[in-house]
Amino acid sequence: MEFKTIAEMQAEFGKSARTFRFWEGKGLISPRREGLQRLFSEHDCQRVRLILEYQDLGFSNSEIFSKLSVNDREVYVTPGEATRLIKRLEREVAPLMEKLARLRHHL
Repeated sequence: MEFKTIAEMQAEFGKSARTFRFWEGKGLISPRREGLQRLFSEHDCQRVRLILEYQDLGFSNSEIFSKLSVNDREVYVTPGEATRLIKRLEREVAPLMEKLARLRHHL
């Protein structure tokens, strides 16, 4: 089995060592320890990918934690969650669309 160091994880995922330690402290990833060095398995990498996907979709840390405790193989979004996130994104994008329309008026 191949393992990655925390520096390799930082390079691959663009997150700080502190973030990986936070996720480890929450039990979301469980790197192997060799002395003070953390070694991350492919399973840890897969969980990081899921965490990042959930974050990108707009889930809070607590929501991500509960989702990963139920299913750590794929991203799962219920219809209700999708509706809630879509409505939030629509609220966020509305002011930007208004600005675009005002700017286009000046073309």
